[in-house]
Amino acid sequence: MLTSAQIEEFRRNGVLVVPNVLNEAEIQAAREGLHADLKSYGVDHDNLGDTAHNLRNLSSTGGAGGILDLFYPSWRLSVAEHEGVFDVISDLWDATYANATDPADLFYHPFDRFPGKQGFMYINRVCYRVPDAISTMPLDQEGVSRKKKKSLQRSLTPHIDCCPTNLYESGKVFPRWRPIQCITVLTPNLDPSTGGFEAVAGFHREFSSYFKGTSTTDTGRPPVCLGDFSPLRMQEDKAVIARYEHVPADAGSVILFDWRIPHANSYR
Repeated sequence: MLTSAQIEEFRRNGVLVVPNVLNEAEIQAAREGLHADLKSYGVDHDNLGDTAHNLRNLSSTGGAGGILDLFYPSWRLSVAEHEGVFDVISDLWDATYANATDPADLFYHPFDRFPGKQGFMYINRVCYRVPDAISTMPLDQEGVSRKKKKSLQRSLTPHIDCCPTNLYESGKVFPRWRPIQCITVLTPNLDPSTGGFEAVAGFHREFSSYFKGTSTTDTGRPPVCLGDFSPLRMQEDKAVIARYEHVPADAGSVILFDWRIPHANSYR
């Protein structure tokens, strides 16, 4: 499904947006499924002013990134199992990690060759951002002063999806290795600072040298690792954070990025 130019773009940038993977009917079906699920939890997509506060009950991240703990509803599985989505990510596996046996290869790993067109599904959560006007509405929280009340949602902190000092340790009882991440887009996000995906393109090519050279600074603080989640440090990594750029993607697109790419979603 991918062209040689798209594969080369991913190898170079570590980020690739593939448009039109889902068609209009598939996008609509997924959105309707999501909205129906939300309604069952007391969140009416068409009346967020009165119901968005119930999103708190679906977010174990405290609203970070608009991430909701929805994993396996049927509409979500349909998106994850979509033939086009799998074709895209497996094309990249096949062109990168699947055959990277030379330690000098940018995509080298210790697991030897594997069949790039086969894979196992790892389903993550759903990102559902609401407008600032909704997110900042005053919410009644018993025993909490108005000054200390938090907004309903906030941005997802800049991070990478691996531990720089222990690359293949996931911190999970059942270890996972997710060298290429995949996001399926159900609503258009074409403008910066509108809650969309942001990344530092090309950083996977400097990942190794960067963390070898700056794993500690004058403060003596190594990178923080919470399993295979490593937030960037606002002081030590500020030059990298300054390089974040919005990655525009239309509905039906798939965003793919290497696990060494710093990424986040925007603060609004």
